Amino acid sequence: MADAHKRALEGHSIVSMSDTKGVITYANHKFCAVMGFSREELIGHSYDLINSKQHAPEFFENLWAVVNGGESWVGEVCNRTRNGALVWFDTIVVPLFDENGAVTGHFSLRKDITNRKTAEEKLLRSEQFQLDIAALAHIGRWSLNLKTGALYWSEETKRIHEVPTDYEPKVSEGINFYAPEARSAITHAIETAIKDGSSWDLELPLITATGRSIWARAVGHAVCDESGEATTLIGAFQDITERKLAEDVLREEVTQRHSTEQLLRDVLETIPDAVAAYDSDDRLIICNSAYRETYAASADAIVPGATFESILRRGLERGQYSDAGPDLESQEAWLKERLAHHKNPPDQLTQRLRNGTWLQVREHRSPTGTTVGVRTDITTLKRAEDELRKVAETDQLTGLLNRHSFRLALDVLLEELEEGGRIGACIALFDIDHFKPINDAYGHDVGDEVLAEIAKRLNDVLGPDDFVARLGGDEFVFVLVDRHDHQSNEQEIIAFFEALRKPIDTRAGLIVVNVSVGLVGIKDSSIPSRRLMKYADLAQYRAKHEGRGRWHWFADDDVARMNHEAELAQALTASLQNTENLSFGLLPVVGSQTAELVGFSGEVSWAHQGQVYNSSDLTALAQKTGQGPMLYTKAMEVAMASVGDVQSRGIETGQLWLIAGPNQLKLEHFVGTLESMRERFGLEASTVTIAVDEAVLTDRSSGAIDKTFGELGLLGYRVAVDRFGSVASSLTRLQRSNVHAVRLDRALTDELMDPDANDRVVRGLIAMASALDIEVLAGGVASPQHAARLASLGCVALQGPLIGPTISSTDLTSYLADQARRKLALLLPERAASNAQEDAA
Repeated sequence: MADAHKRALEGHSIVSMSDTKGVITYANHKFCAVMGFSREELIGHSYDLINSKQHAPEFFENLWAVVNGGESWVGEVCNRTRNGALVWFDTIVVPLFDENGAVTGHFSLRKDITNRKTAEEKLLRSEQFQLDIAALAHIGRWSLNLKTGALYWSEETKRIHEVPTDYEPKVSEGINFYAPEARSAITHAIETAIKDGSSWDLELPLITATGRSIWARAVGHAVCDESGEATTLIGAFQDITERKLAEDVLREEVTQRHSTEQLLRDVLETIPDAVAAYDSDDRLIICNSAYRETYAASADAIVPGATFESILRRGLERGQYSDAGPDLESQEAWLKERLAHHKNPPDQLTQRLRNGTWLQVREHRSPTGTTVGVRTDITTLKRAEDELRKVAETDQLTGLLNRHSFRLALDVLLEELEEGGRIGACIALFDIDHFKPINDAYGHDVGDEVLAEIAKRLNDVLGPDDFVARLGGDEFVFVLVDRHDHQSNEQEIIAFFEALRKPIDTRAGLIVVNVSVGLVGIKDSSIPSRRLMKYADLAQYRAKHEGRGRWHWFADDDVARMNHEAELAQALTASLQNTENLSFGLLPVVGSQTAELVGFSGEVSWAHQGQVYNSSDLTALAQKTGQGPMLYTKAMEVAMASVGDVQSRGIETGQLWLIAGPNQLKLEHFVGTLESMRERFGLEASTVTIAVDEAVLTDRSSGAIDKTFGELGLLGYRVAVDRFGSVASSLTRLQRSNVHAVRLDRALTDELMDPDANDRVVRGLIAMASALDIEVLAGGVASPQHAARLASLGCVALQGPLIGPTISSTDLTSYLADQARRKLALLLPERAASNAQEDAA
């Protein structure tokens, strides 16, 4: 019923609403049409906008006093249209209440009576017309002569009171027709009028002569003589029962509507999400308090009737929307897009506020144009997503980008270079020189401290557009963006190296580290990211090869080197398959005190395009190209075959040193393959020494290597460390690996060919090995003086040019026979001298 009545009012009545100060908050279509104003021009403005100045100020003061006091006001009001024309309305103003009974605004229902008023002005010139109009309007006239007490009622007045036409009214009887509760009001009005000549206009309940209750409008005023004394009272009656009933119905409808609205507000307040509804003109109809709290910066603009755009603009003025951008241009673009979404809502969108809140916005526009929107706080969800993204995109130890995220960032940079958004960049790839010994000596917790501190120092020297990643282990990469040339890039590299010079304070004490950096300049996007990283890796290799603790710029000759190494790898693979151009031999080892043969070490060389790669260079090449296991296995097989053949004829060969590589030691089948070869060639495990480069002890896969060492020891093999002293290996690591012997690095022993060279390092290394019962072998012995010095320092075995050259596997038998003849020749003179002494005795 309320909806039907509302539609009837909207369609056929002139309706408006205002707050308690007379500021218009609603105007229906008919009101706007009659007054000539648009709805936007009326809402938010006072009724003063349409004041005709035809009424005294007291008129409106009385009107507002009545309505704000909680009562309805009925009367005729003259207003002025936009074009200046006067319009008369028969007006009913009804107060609106909140749940506490307080007046919150006014509801005005008007009927256009302009034509009637115009006619009245003409007709009222005639008393007869006045009487006729009174009759037509059902207005009864009355008068009271205060001097004589004579009371006159017109026929309409008698009809209203339902008395006979010949009824002679008396003053007391006239008062008694009013309902008991109204008699004091009319008495007071009359007395006041007689006293000061004022008028009254009251709506009071009346009981007719037949006992029927009605409502009457009683209007009157006093007529005074020249002295100001009231002589006559005149007035009028009008039966307003139907109107009052209509008002009651309207008031009931308004109350019901208010109750429904309050119920809706109560429901909205129970919803934790921010909810708001806008009409077809995008003006706010209703919202809950969560909506104002969510958009706190623009809360003062969130009032019924305010447009969605005005609320957005208030928020923009106060920086409420983080995703709107900092400048006016970006904010206007954001506003345009947001208004478009409001007119045609997507399924959902997200919005970020200045206070860090993330909102999920869901809006629905009904066929009638009403838009209802819900804002849900998804900040916790967003933070969880950020944490998951951080886990997926960053290195957990250092907080830097991980390998995958770095690749994506580098690809984005190349796209920006292609589009002209960047002027260049530089990739810097590095790892920590000799980082593994730090982990071995102090533990991984200390190693992690070092990595985290390096990441922090690197971030401190990088610019806002630069980015850095940890690729894994101790390998890092960073990109310098928008530097113009090598010099400007090197300024950052120098700053990084300077930052590293300060010792790192760890739980194990101060640790100093250094790095080797490979640099690649990027001028355009023509080179893909994978190749750029390969170039950086080659440049880093050059930095390490040139002495570590430095940087190297990738250049064209590095490409040539890379291509050359690829060609060498292909050629070496072919040679390993058919042993073409490969030479396998044995290098003799003698005791430092007896000069007697104590064994051999397997050696291999390779001839390619006129260049001969010795054993050291060849194994380094094979390791780099991934062919180390194949080369080492082939060399072991040839050496074992040669030595086994000689031993099968009863000739002692001593210990056989065989070189194994790190990748070979990690193979699960390595020990099985070695055993199979040893048994095939008839060797005893105790006569075979597996020698590994000292760098193997710092390999990241030390667990697999330790397992292999343990299996070899259980089978009776000896384990040795080659190139001992080339890196700072851990004594604990040597002991854990059950090493039997070490061969000193050639760089250390070669220095001792100079009689004045300092031997403290070698002396210390030998002392450490001896303390662990590890035998020390020295290679590269070139002279008797060199041999004597090494022997005096504690080397138990020697090999090198002085001892003898590498022997081919086919010449081993003749070599051993020649060694036996030499020994016999030395023994015969000693025996002859001994026999002569015996004969003399």
